Amino acid sequence: MQIKQRMFGLILEMPSVNGWRAVCLLIAGWACVALTGVPAGQFTDDFSTYGPGRPLTNVWTITGGQWHLEQGTVVGENCGTDFYYATGLFCGGTDWKEKIFSVRFKIESRGSDWRDGPWFGVNCGKDGDGYYLDFLDRECQLHKVEFGVGTSEANLLARAPWTADQQWHTLRIETRGNQITASLDGRPLLSFKDNAALNLPSMRSGGILLAARKSSISSGKTVVRFDDVQVQFATAPAPATVSLPAGETEERRLFDELTRTLDPAKALALARRGEAAAPFLAKGLEKPGRLASLCAWALWQHPLPATAPSLRACLNRVDQVTGYYAALALGRMPAPENRDALVALLPDERLGFWELSSGSRGRLTDLFVRGKRQSVPAPDWMPNLRVAYAAMEALGNFKDETAAATLLRALDNDQYLIRYGAVRALGRMQWTAAQPVLQKLAANDPVFIVRRAADQALCQIQGIPQPTNSASPQLPPAIVFVKTKNWPKPNLGFRDSYFFPKTPRFHSGENLYMLSPPRPDGVLRNLTGLSNGEVQGPEVSQDGKKIIFAMRKNAAVDGFHLFEIEADGSNLRQLTSGNCNDVDPHYLPDGRIVFCSDRAGYQEYYHQERSRVLYLMNSDGTGIEQITFNPNQDYDPLPLRDGRILYTSYRFYAQDGSEGPLRGEYMGLARIETVLRVCQPDGTADRLFYGSMRGSFYCPLRPMPFSDQFAGWHRRGYHVGVVISQPREMEDGRIVCISPAGLTLVEPDLTPVDCEAPVFPEVMNLSGGEEVYIHVYDEMNPVGRYTSPYPLNGDWILVSHAPWTDLGGDRYGLYLFNVTTREKKLVYDDPQYSEVMAVPVLPHPPAQTLQTTRPAKPKASTGFVYCNSVFNSDLPYDRSAVKYVRVIEGMQMGLSVAANAAFRTRVLGTAPVHPDGSFYVEVPADTPFRFQLLDAEGRMLVHETEFNYVRPGETKGCIGCHEPSRKTAFNLRPQAMNHPAVPALRKPGDLIYFGRDSRPYNLIFRE
Repeated sequence: MQIKQRMFGLILEMPSVNGWRAVCLLIAGWACVALTGVPAGQFTDDFSTYGPGRPLTNVWTITGGQWHLEQGTVVGENCGTDFYYATGLFCGGTDWKEKIFSVRFKIESRGSDWRDGPWFGVNCGKDGDGYYLDFLDRECQLHKVEFGVGTSEANLLARAPWTADQQWHTLRIETRGNQITASLDGRPLLSFKDNAALNLPSMRSGGILLAARKSSISSGKTVVRFDDVQVQFATAPAPATVSLPAGETEERRLFDELTRTLDPAKALALARRGEAAAPFLAKGLEKPGRLASLCAWALWQHPLPATAPSLRACLNRVDQVTGYYAALALGRMPAPENRDALVALLPDERLGFWELSSGSRGRLTDLFVRGKRQSVPAPDWMPNLRVAYAAMEALGNFKDETAAATLLRALDNDQYLIRYGAVRALGRMQWTAAQPVLQKLAANDPVFIVRRAADQALCQIQGIPQPTNSASPQLPPAIVFVKTKNWPKPNLGFRDSYFFPKTPRFHSGENLYMLSPPRPDGVLRNLTGLSNGEVQGPEVSQDGKKIIFAMRKNAAVDGFHLFEIEADGSNLRQLTSGNCNDVDPHYLPDGRIVFCSDRAGYQEYYHQERSRVLYLMNSDGTGIEQITFNPNQDYDPLPLRDGRILYTSYRFYAQDGSEGPLRGEYMGLARIETVLRVCQPDGTADRLFYGSMRGSFYCPLRPMPFSDQFAGWHRRGYHVGVVISQPREMEDGRIVCISPAGLTLVEPDLTPVDCEAPVFPEVMNLSGGEEVYIHVYDEMNPVGRYTSPYPLNGDWILVSHAPWTDLGGDRYGLYLFNVTTREKKLVYDDPQYSEVMAVPVLPHPPAQTLQTTRPAKPKASTGFVYCNSVFNSDLPYDRSAVKYVRVIEGMQMGLSVAANAAFRTRVLGTAPVHPDGSFYVEVPADTPFRFQLLDAEGRMLVHETEFNYVRPGETKGCIGCHEPSRKTAFNLRPQAMNHPAVPALRKPGDLIYFGRDSRPYNLIFRE
């Protein structure tokens, strides 16, 4: 046994004391083995050193039960008690106060009483007072027994789900202040905050206890095996305060200016001064907030080894931006102590990370209690996920066995971000021994960016040149863009009238500008000259001669309408009008214009705003026709090179096939997604392009006891859906867009549920999921925000970027950015405004013109839908029970109904499902509908969450639920197509499903 540094103590080999080699650390003058001068650290015992002359009782006190040593473990049996404290194996004393206690245990057998099993005491005394974590038959309970009040009195403090088994488990309990936090196998278990301090003198608290509890009325035996006990005391003291050199120097002047202004340029200038600046940067690292982050960021770019001790002290602070750059900076200072500090950021617990912090609450991790997710303070030993990721990247600069062993261990971590960083580091190290596991990850890892990174790492190790698409960017002669003082904080750029204050309506700006040539000293022209108006969504015609955009001349009273102007700034003309908002225009190859508008006259049900869907019109503004019929929102139309229209679609999915939340759940599968869909220019052939139940990225990275983070997926009821905005098509067919991870590339040739590659995966959830609209977590974002990308040539895009050092609403500038190398070059930045929605002014290749498959003026008011087989689904349900399909219509609300009213859905009809799983129905055209699968008694088996529609005269077919976009069905005629289509049309007296917020589909009444 030895005293180890790890994150807490000193490396010190102890001689044998009373025949026992131990890890013993002094706390206030007391230790397991009394030594003076040993700072706070840890006590450990793996039960491997006992034997003749070295009895267990030299260290532990037996207060109940039978105990013996076996195969390097200690085995407890039948520790009898009928109360909510335990007797068993005790160690410690009153000076063991704030600590982290961990132990491995395995149940060999349990008595017949439901309370029999492994029990653990913390902050307890030999007489039974203290806190007890009791692992019962079906749950875990935390109890408090206070000395002097009566040891027979039980006070249940907290409980958590648990099912007894015969596997090894690792328990970790932290006591700090008045908080007790427990985790099991690296997953948060429960937490409790006592109103009083945990170390009350009346409780004589301090020790730890192991017990194999058996009631006196219980039959059978309770036998529990224990191993690897560890108690880590108060963390090591912070480094001594840095003393600054006396006298007026250039370094002091720069440091004073940096402290006063928090100017990033001053931090870089100071770091460039070399070793003379090291004391000042180290001093800055001691300060909280942005000053420390700037110093760490500057040292990452200009390393100064003398600052390494101060950088190491930043790795476990609440400020994760400072920790992120401190880890990267240490990676550029190749010293063993720096490597070891980075290695320590990969904990043994597979999910041992915290992710978010919130003001004074500090580090937050999650617990799952009674069907609800709760954020609780994370234990101090737990590293931040983003800092740990940066540490894995940084270890790639240490080409030694210790770094490689840590990175290889990280490849088995449940967090894909940790695997991703480790894979990249091993590739840079060209570590040949990693090839077998990298080959497995490249083939089988469930997350696309890990598979791709593993492929790239193998090429680096084997010396295979990587194909690049990163030639110098080709700048256009001019660009047009929008200037604004009010660009919203979320990087997502959700283009809507969302009423929460951090998302201004339609993401508009004050004026449209042209910059020629596009560089900081280019000539700037104001094309609109508005004093109280707004503009939005500029696009350039295919010949490069016209610019179309949305504008309202008076922001106080006007709605947005479409305007067109010549590229030279002349001949401004209005194309649309009315009591509505028309935005997001795009030219089609045939000269028509696709745009989105709220002129349909209904609202989406969740947020009380006018719904926008896609419309088509002639080049002069005539012939306006609605082409999508989502009852929520559609926007961001983008003509693709193959002639189809890609667009973003905002959808609220309330259930996944059940009538409501399952037992033990809080909200069922309630979630919001903004997905990518695609259709023909006339609205036909509408289908999913990317998203819908996307799991690998758009789930929280936070450690959760109910989350399978290896696949990035977690249980129904708490799915954070994909959120996509501002898609654009790259030269090679990839889609660049904005997601909860900022800049993201979507690979359309891959399956829609595994095809995205965030450029900065480490910022996931800082502005992601549902929280993207309201909570942006800017203080935790180490890379800044990106919005409104526009592809140029190769891997280069034109993009608006607000650096992490200054994320105000007027801080976006225009940059050239390489999505592969992360290289960026400034194009233009007015410090008083944000520049967004930049578009090159030049001709571009026309897209393919697609011919419609419908009659020019279809007379039909209906369309047809057939399904090859409802059995082609990944949903778990009894296929043999399916007899019918019910068709229900999504009924939109008018503009006078309050928010969160939920959908009403009309029952259009029921059709038989044939033995091969097929059905064929006739449905109303231009009407949102979805399906339910029923059994013979009419009971619902599956409720589809997705809305679909058909255009007049259109026939739409599907292979099955969640069909892959790049695969075809077997060449078999569905049995349903041998019969006429079953009408599912509106009729007087149709049944209506009445909407309700959390269980929207299980109440029926007649209209």
